This record gives sequence, structure tokens and C-alpha cells, in this order.
Amino acid sequence: MNLNDRFYKADYEDEAYQQVLRDATDYCIENGYSLEEGEDERGYYVEIMPIVEPAKTLEELKADKKSDIAAARYNYEIAGVVFRGVHVTTDREDQAMITACALSAVIDSGFTTVWKGADGYLELDASGVLTLARTVAAHVETAFAEEKRLVEQIDAAQTAEDVAVVIWTLS
Repeated sequence: MNLNDRFYKADYEDEAYQQVLRDATDYCIENGYSLEEGEDERGYYVEIMPIVEPAKTLEELKADKKSDIAAARYNYEIAGVVFRGVHVTTDREDQAMITACALSAVIDSGFTTVWKGADGYLELDASGVLTLARTVAAHVETAFAEEKRLVEQIDAAQTAEDVAVVIWTLS
């Protein structure tokens, strides 16, 4: 059996045709095809066809693109920053911990901490903690600002081609 094979009911005895239908159905399931019915001058038939997804509407394309952009923004957001030569992770947990350290630095100007980065340690005083917090905040803000800019382009898109050309470029 192959894609586009057509099986006419008139070519088979009833039991043999039922077996052909079972075999064709199994073939379609195994290969991701569909079995479609039709009729022409030779009579009733079933044909092995590719499954064709219906074309997406412009609104569906926009929603998909926004989802892709949100995922790219999140990946950029949590990718981290290099601070004083050390890669500092910026996942949501690390952002919260950096914020807590920054609050401690605001409350106590003598605050110090050792921060563990992905590839080393940073010994930070209050000023260093606040600079790190501002660096991380700027990184996160850049991510969300870029997402907002791209979502506005998507919202303004008038065609599928307009949507397709909107891409995340920050890395």
C-alpha cells in the first residue's frame, strides 16, 4: 500500500473488500495518512490520502507567533548576564534572591555577600549588590520591552507574511 492508492469496491468480493479496508486503515494509522471515500465513473472507492491541516486564520497565526515570542522572551530572560566576569543566572528564583539581597543592601549599607554564579563567585558589598540587581533588572526589562515591541508588530500585521517576518533576534 502507498499514498494515493485507490481501492474500488467493485474490484473486490465483499469479504475481500472489508479486508482491504482494514489493511488500508492500519496503513493510514501507521503512516499518519487518512482514508477518504469518493466516487467517480468507475464507482465507489476509498483512497489513501495525506492528512491536510486546514489553513490557519490570521488570528490563529498571530496567537501562535505571540506564543513563540513569549517563549523566546522567557528563554532570553533566564539566560543570565555576565557581571564582573562571572555568569550570573537570571531564572525567576535567582531574580528573587538578587532582589532580596538588594533589599538587604538598601537597609544596611554595610551589607556584604558572596554570590555564586554559574562559573564562579562574586564577593559583593552593598554597592555591588545594587549594581548587580540593576544589571539583572535591565536585562529582564530588555526582554519584556522586546516582546512588547514584537507583539505590537504582530497586532498590526495584516497578512500571514507580515506575521511570519516578526522574529526574536536577541540572544
